[in-house]
Amino acid sequence: MVALTWACGSSSDSITEDTAAERAGDPSRMGDAEIVHDLRRQLARMVEEDRFSGTVLFAKHGRPLFAQAYGLASRAFGAKVELDTKFNMASTAKLFTSISVLQLAGEGKLSLDDALSAVLPDYPNQDVARRVKIGQLLAMTSGLGDYVSLKMLEGNPERLRRIEDYLPFFVNDPLRFEPGTQQAYSNAGFLVLGLVVERLSGQRFEEYVRTHIFEPAEMAHSGFYAFQDDIPNLALGYTRATEPGAPLTVALRLGRGASAAGGTGTYTTVEDLLRFAQAIQAGRLLDRKYTDLLMRYSPTEMWHLNGFEQDYARGIHITGHGGATSGTSTRLSMYPDLGYTVAVLSNYDGGARLVGDRLEARLTGEPTPRAISVSEDVFQAFAGSYVDGGLQPIVISVDRRGALFVAIPLQGKHKFVPLSSDEFFDDDMLTPRLRFTRDGGGTVTGLVLSGIGREPIKASKQP
Repeated sequence: MVALTWACGSSSDSITEDTAAERAGDPSRMGDAEIVHDLRRQLARMVEEDRFSGTVLFAKHGRPLFAQAYGLASRAFGAKVELDTKFNMASTAKLFTSISVLQLAGEGKLSLDDALSAVLPDYPNQDVARRVKIGQLLAMTSGLGDYVSLKMLEGNPERLRRIEDYLPFFVNDPLRFEPGTQQAYSNAGFLVLGLVVERLSGQRFEEYVRTHIFEPAEMAHSGFYAFQDDIPNLALGYTRATEPGAPLTVALRLGRGASAAGGTGTYTTVEDLLRFAQAIQAGRLLDRKYTDLLMRYSPTEMWHLNGFEQDYARGIHITGHGGATSGTSTRLSMYPDLGYTVAVLSNYDGGARLVGDRLEARLTGEPTPRAISVSEDVFQAFAGSYVDGGLQPIVISVDRRGALFVAIPLQGKHKFVPLSSDEFFDDDMLTPRLRFTRDGGGTVTGLVLSGIGREPIKASKQP
């Protein structure tokens, strides 16, 4: 087992790095001890506000600087989350699919330039298979879309056991665009990559990942589950997705057939995610060529490259993947330039992103906006329900201590504090902005929310 050396317990006093030396190259960046202190305060606040439940691990050069568990794995039984609690991974599990495909490429069993038809000659939609390349599926430039639909959720979820069980939900859909001309998130594309892994390896997808990723990375607490499986120490997911302002309810889970695309069906712990990150960067899972492809990045390249999400924030490269589904929020982020790894697993909507984005801001030197004081009367005008063009409700409630809580489907509750009387910033993620619009008489009519998704959300206030 890969040894994990714990650097902190219940307080940050054991972080002894010279923060001035750490920041010498960039004075705007916090030192490690400051980041841990800030993280601890943020998590305490979020737990008090019932906005986070889960585990957080923050490491430098493979050595954990912070590792803590918060909240309940089962609210009904009062079972606390522990560091070894297992969580559904959602789309963070796409990392395993990406590594699997790149392993097969490194063995010469496929080329990223191969057409899908060359690898899966019996794929049910041969027109699509001839036009789409393996590398385009990894980069999400294939034109394939999603597989999640109301039709899929009808009936008994237990019937969805294997990857091919999901094909009828998307295989005959037309491509959204000509392959290679655009980039759009595609769960269906990763399900198809799971079929590629099975065909070329001769193993079930889950067995391939177990023997070629979990075992060499020494991830003893990661695995797959079917709908009916009772997995020891697996946290239940809790969601407000049906109505953002509603109480938490137990989230629906599907089975292992969706594991190649994330969704549900795959579980892990934050300690195993750190082992996975170490195994990637040490070259234990891929040869040098493909390891370098994942660890090297230019800001002119795509946000999803070779199956990994890529970012370039304030000159610092970040790679990994996040995940979000009903009652699940996850993130693994590696900072090759700085040597940091961040792993967050949450059984609340949006929890991991709130924590992960805060850490990203601190690690990359994002400046903290300066909040102002606004009277409670001004705040009350913003409370209510807003609906965007997709008819998704956004519920805003007012906190008497000078903040707005903004509940967004599958994104959890965001806490915004004022920059001005009409503009607010996210108190956790720091970069998102919330701006309200008014009519000629000064009545609040809507909002514009930027920095949460790839496009701003525009929503109208409901009577």
